[in-house]
Amino acid sequence: MKNLTLVIFILFPFFLHAQSPTVESAGFQESLFDRATIEVVLSEANCVGVRFYNIRPNDNSPAAVICVGIDREGNEINKSSASAYKQGAGGDIQKTVLNNNKAKQDCQRLKNSGLFSYSADFTKQQIKKLLSQSNSDAILITPVINANEQLSMKIQAVDLTEGRRNLLGMNYVSSDPCPVLCGSTSKYLHLGSN
Repeated sequence: MKNLTLVIFILFPFFLHAQSPTVESAGFQESLFDRATIEVVLSEANCVGVRFYNIRPNDNSPAAVICVGIDREGNEINKSSASAYKQGAGGDIQKTVLNNNKAKQDCQRLKNSGLFSYSADFTKQQIKKLLSQSNSDAILITPVINANEQLSMKIQAVDLTEGRRNLLGMNYVSSDPCPVLCGSTSKYLHLGSN
């Protein structure tokens, strides 16, 4: 019996590592949010940060990203509003807003398609620092594997001068994506009870 236990112990960590989500399992390569959209989210009362989710807007579309403001306790701000969730774009910036029910459906559609549903939080200070860079017109979100080997998101400021996208130097990677480090499930759209 000790040999069997030893074999299971050795295989179990390997199994977990083999099942870790990859950047490709996020379903999106990048998403842009213009400065005005991000500033609206940051200006909401009690906003201390922004939460980004990957979603699938419809069955025939690629994955996309939405954002919502969060308060000090990690609750999503104005989630009952018809325009609480803002959707980014993969190419040209577009402004799409979603209510809580549509955002939940889009998270579930992403899960149903076999992609990995997750969120990443960034502080208001991090985002303001990116937007304070000279010529910063937008925030670019990309899926990455963070230092803890977790699927996460990276944000970076972008200059959109003359229709070209120029990445500006500074960026941040979320160290606490969810699922991995989540609070109460009621605080997260993609965990089903928000």
